[in-house]
Amino acid sequence: MFRSMAFASALCLLASPAFGGWSMTQVQTSQATEGDGDLATSQKVWLEGSSAKIEFLATDNPVMESGSYLLLQDGGKKIFLVNPKRKSYARFDPRALGTGMAAMAGSGFEMTIEDPKMVKVVEEPGMDLLGHPTTHYRFHTTYTSVLSMPMGMKTTQANDVVEDLWTAPSIEVGETGPTLLGPGGGAGMPQELLQLERKVKAAIVGLPLKQVTVTETKIRSAGSGVMGMLARRVPGGGGGGGDSRTTTTVVIKDLVEAILPASTFQIPAGFAETEIMQRGPAMPDLGEGEP
Repeated sequence: MFRSMAFASALCLLASPAFGGWSMTQVQTSQATEGDGDLATSQKVWLEGSSAKIEFLATDNPVMESGSYLLLQDGGKKIFLVNPKRKSYARFDPRALGTGMAAMAGSGFEMTIEDPKMVKVVEEPGMDLLGHPTTHYRFHTTYTSVLSMPMGMKTTQANDVVEDLWTAPSIEVGETGPTLLGPGGGAGMPQELLQLERKVKAAIVGLPLKQVTVTETKIRSAGSGVMGMLARRVPGGGGGGGDSRTTTTVVIKDLVEAILPASTFQIPAGFAETEIMQRGPAMPDLGEGEP
């Protein structure tokens, strides 16, 4: 009798939604009109409830090297960058990466965002992807970033972004959804745009299965005296140069349901805490080689 009850209890636990998770591979490719050609990165993703793990399989990012991974806890309110090779982890705040220029203000550099706008222009039934019906969203974002530099130089970059997004409403991702929209989850994005994006995209439901983003930029530089003359000689310095168009595609592959142990979303025991941005004795090298 005891064995029968124990077996029945085990079956109930396995059938419980609390044990339902997802495993998938996320592939991102970028094509630009100018530059060194196509760029590609891939991540392995595990997702359950308000937790996620994103392992970097192939990336050129010196901080997020292959084999390292992000841990999202409490719906993305806590994010850690973990490096198994170094047995280290660091607290990761994508919003803080967008404030680097603010720290340079004392040196005469200042970055400002002008006239940010984002609107949802489409919400409709989408195509089936990986066996799941989707909802198709389209968002249109425009803003101008202005970089003021010493000696009167100023660079403006007009940005026009069209984003198509297909999500599977049957797969709930909660607050971890934004981080799954490409690596970093808004890393380096100015606060003005982050706040606007959260407001406009608050009603999105389901796991993002595909995302296509087309970004057009127009860069112009200006200045007075010798610096102004130099600015006008470089691409984007007042002529027709400095324009670019980049198409970034993010797709989900190998999507399967999985039973994930709690340790999937926890920092391994014995790992030492470091800092991502700080250099010197307080931050051990996160790369493979010695400094």
